[in-house]
Amino acid sequence: WSEWQSWSPCSRSCGGGAATRTRSCIIRYQRYAPCVSLTLCVLQDCPHGVLDFREMQCTVYNGQSVLRNQDIHFEWVPFYGGSPCELNCLAKGQNFYYSFGRVLDGTECHPDSKDVCINGKCLVSAGKIGCDQILGSEEKEDVCRTCLFVDLLPLLVHSIALRNGSYKYVINGDWVISWPGTYPVAGTKVHYRRSADNKESFEAMGPTKEDLHIMVMIKLSINKYPSQGALMNNVIHLRKGTSSVQSPAPEPLNVIIFCPYLLDNCGKCRKVRGKSNRLRQFCAKDFVFRGRIIGKRAIGMETRYDIQVLTNYKNNFSILRREYLWVPNICDCPELLEKQEYIIMARRHVNYERTLNRILLETDSFVRLYRSKEEKLLKGLGKECKKFYSQRKGEADR
Repeated sequence: WSEWQSWSPCSRSCGGGAATRTRSCIIRYQRYAPCVSLTLCVLQDCPHGVLDFREMQCTVYNGQSVLRNQDIHFEWVPFYGGSPCELNCLAKGQNFYYSFGRVLDGTECHPDSKDVCINGKCLVSAGKIGCDQILGSEEKEDVCRTCLFVDLLPLLVHSIALRNGSYKYVINGDWVISWPGTYPVAGTKVHYRRSADNKESFEAMGPTKEDLHIMVMIKLSINKYPSQGALMNNVIHLRKGTSSVQSPAPEPLNVIIFCPYLLDNCGKCRKVRGKSNRLRQFCAKDFVFRGRIIGKRAIGMETRYDIQVLTNYKNNFSILRREYLWVPNICDCPELLEKQEYIIMARRHVNYERTLNRILLETDSFVRLYRSKEEKLLKGLGKECKKFYSQRKGEADR
């Protein structure tokens, strides 16, 4: 791991907010987003009469045209329907609201609520800070004044694993679940138990010849990547003639880290190139457009991009100037960078229950960084689609 970067400035100047810091895996996962740590900024209340933080964010869009092909301007006020961490604003004097993406970090989830939005997620009771100084954490010091003492694993623990002093997995880990039993590790015997209701435990008499690292996979709802995993590492020393003793980490950085790639087996991304792929997907896809990436968020095991549609080359269905683009993985396949513009070929996705209607970018979708040369290659493809479809029909008839 790289060193933690310094804390960012607080997201708000008064009334509470959040600060973040990141670090990256410098060996294996260099191409993925860094891991993120969050803490609450303890700030004084805002002076009386200061504009509400959510209301202030809505007013930023006053006088701006947001409806496609309509030069109409509105004044906006907060609308609290839908997701509490989406910036939904109601047009004054109208009966509709518009979503401008997610709210800024530190925005209250609801009026007169202490819960705040961080990275588009409402952190319940987020005003609490654990002894680990992590936002939303409920960690408390034990009788030895040690933070993150784990004597009972939390209810949301998904799995535990054991690594030796060389950081090699000896029980569980590397996407393999070990059988319960006794394992010779570090000069002692470790008893691994797993009950019918999936409660797990490690037990060893010691002494050990090297450090043992217990890795805990937890499902969290307080991180940047909701419904995904976090690894919490604790070093265990077993001393001769004593019971198990937990050694506190030398610095309070070895705590919960939030990494999107920990739960997805990301391999190499497939590169879709060539004239034939360009023509085939232009004809087959529902949407072909030039878009700018405004924001990115992992939701479950999918990635959602907030995009601005700049130019439409083809659309079988209506598309707005501001849309969400969904990718069914968290591996950055295909990779889209914020503030960059791309030529994108995507399809409409409607689920069986018809509760979802969205723009889907698949791993084998045709995506190119925008260049005027790439745009010229799209001209005339619409006429070639008839030839393309007749050729495919002829092949099917054979």
